[in-house]
Amino acid sequence: MDLLTGLNFAIERDEALHQHLKSLAGRRVAVRFLVPGPWEGQTLEWAFAADGLLESMARARSAEGLAKVPDVTLGLTSAFFGSAITQVVSGKPTAASSFQGVRIEGDAAVAEQLGPLLAIFKERLDPVRLLIASSPAASMAKQAVDYAIHDAGWVVTREEFALHTKEVRGLRDAIDRLEKRILGARQPNVSS
Repeated sequence: MDLLTGLNFAIERDEALHQHLKSLAGRRVAVRFLVPGPWEGQTLEWAFAADGLLESMARARSAEGLAKVPDVTLGLTSAFFGSAITQVVSGKPTAASSFQGVRIEGDAAVAEQLGPLLAIFKERLDPVRLLIASSPAASMAKQAVDYAIHDAGWVVTREEFALHTKEVRGLRDAIDRLEKRILGARQPNVSS
């Protein structure tokens, strides 16, 4: 299965994304790899069909007999693929992480609409993410982190830190009130 077929398969499986991408019918996108390695300098060019799926720009060119410039070119740097490691560790990709390490040339509004597709692209293409996610070492590292946080208590969780902060604030408030009482008791009563 080639990349284009894989992306179209993923688009079809995500109904919301599929509907979203139908609004890009006729738009052209190029993806340029700005990373060292076998993909360096390669550019993939696609056009969105009326059904919201991607088609090869070469096929679109031959149908029209013209060579059109893409509406947007997305340059993928090593930071794009490196951010996948952060996603694996956190377990939560964010919308902003889809564009991390992407250089946008052309229509930024079209590029913004491609965020969900970029997330799928990153997931399908990034060998680092696949290697880390499927590695037994990743499973062992996760178990070690869970042990350090939950079982051994070596690392403080956010909830524990928030509770501790709240208790310290309460203690400081109590000390301030006690200090005011003591200072109030030391001063002689001059009301007579």
